[in-house]
Amino acid sequence: MAGASETLRWVFVDDTDDQAFTFTGDDWSTDNSTFAEFFYSGTPYRGAQHATNRNGSVSVAFSGSSVSLFGTANVTNVAGRPDPTWECYVDGKLVRLSTELVGTPQNIAPLCGHLNLADGDHTLTVNVTSRGRPFYVDAFRFYPSPQSPIVTQSSANTSSNATVFIANSDPGIQFSQGNWGSQSGFQFTNKTGASMSLDFVGSKLSWMGWTWSEFPGRLPSNGSWSIDGGLETPFQIPGFPTGLEGTAMANLATHPGLLNNQLFFETPSLPAGAHRLDVRYLGPEEAPLTVGYFIAENADVTDIGQNQVHSSTLFNGFTHFTVQRKISTSANDDDLDQWNF
Repeated sequence: MAGASETLRWVFVDDTDDQAFTFTGDDWSTDNSTFAEFFYSGTPYRGAQHATNRNGSVSVAFSGSSVSLFGTANVTNVAGRPDPTWECYVDGKLVRLSTELVGTPQNIAPLCGHLNLADGDHTLTVNVTSRGRPFYVDAFRFYPSPQSPIVTQSSANTSSNATVFIANSDPGIQFSQGNWGSQSGFQFTNKTGASMSLDFVGSKLSWMGWTWSEFPGRLPSNGSWSIDGGLETPFQIPGFPTGLEGTAMANLATHPGLLNNQLFFETPSLPAGAHRLDVRYLGPEEAPLTVGYFIAENADVTDIGQNQVHSSTLFNGFTHFTVQRKISTSANDDDLDQWNF
């Protein structure tokens, strides 16, 4: 149970969770496309999404104070009009229109959400209008209420059914001193022998990093990881592909030359409970090892420590967007919140 000295972690919910998602309309189906051509923004979470190319709606219920919905955004102007379009509501209040996402397609795109809600039970509803272009739903993320069962049934050494987001600033992470640098959104090293460890509770862990062009080397580097002091498993750290610098794909992130939400490795299934991940950077000192965030399954929602805060920014990996109030020109949109990317 969360106490006064504990913070909480964001909870991820996949679109396959029938208890959390409600899809309305007859044309929703599971789409297993990987959208490999959108590699610069990662791949769909767990490899599949719900999709519709007709009018419909999707709603998610959660207990917490902030929420964001993600999916592949592939909006195209057809005869001067974007397709698909959607409207987002929280508890019946319009919070976002979808006019901002026309342009470069991307996976794990923030479709809509809301921050700083009154803590408690809420419903996010998205009404979709499509003239033939698919609308995709991948997952949603919410900051849980301290009183919600997902928190009260979790403890520092006990797994829950939750899949959680572990930020690179999490108190459970220890970086080797002097070998790591920090950028807005990620930690990095290109020092041979640099190491880090993460204490976590769960049954599986995925390391999500960025591929960064700031270093002159484009060749891949190498690392190794181990669980609970076991054998080290090697993994490759990809270099930034040549020919992408300055392109729209390379500039999707806030800084140019970043490929977002890249899976560096994931562990096999582990016995549910407390574990320790150890990682080493083995060189050569070409592509840097970056830490964006971790995804832990059947994990502990509580986080004993003061270093991780409930940010007022919703993160799509490195890409983020903040809330601002629209300057109203109509009495009908006085309360409309829009999102800047």
